[in-house]
Amino acid sequence: EVVAAASRQGGVVTNGMSRRARDGRNINGGLLVGVTPEDFPGDDVLSGVRFQEGWERAAFRLGGGRAFLSISAYEHAGPSTLLAYGPGGEEPVRMEAEKRIESVSVYGGTVGALIGGEAVFFDYSTGKELGRADAGGDAKALALSSESAAYVLGVSEVRTLRVE
Repeated sequence: EVVAAASRQGGVVTNGMSRRARDGRNINGGLLVGVTPEDFPGDDVLSGVRFQEGWERAAFRLGGGRAFLSISAYEHAGPSTLLAYGPGGEEPVRMEAEKRIESVSVYGGTVGALIGGEAVFFDYSTGKELGRADAGGDAKALALSSESAAYVLGVSEVRTLRVE
């Protein structure tokens, strides 16, 4: 499960966690980077916190102040809804999926979702489906490389797909 973990408004942080056995289909992954006190913007006790908050604000700005949330009734149950929240606090744009959304990626004005072995692309400002492509039965994650193409992480390979 990935949960929002921002420390304050205007920041973006996600945290992977698991409430059960570690034998599910998804992973909690991360990228580790060495950080030392020399990287901090000062030498007082809170300079590390300011360093963290700077990266959270940068992530928020890079995302255009947008946030995406995938919701479903149960972990492995039927339909899901993808909500796209804009920077102005308006009502979120809803994108409905017939199966569980397993992965989400954003590029430009497009959000891609991995849904039951298919990559489904939406315009996130309108919720309109732009197209879909077979991602393979072993697909675990999706990463958009443009508004019409994506990398798919399969069990034993990374492959590309395009939606026309």
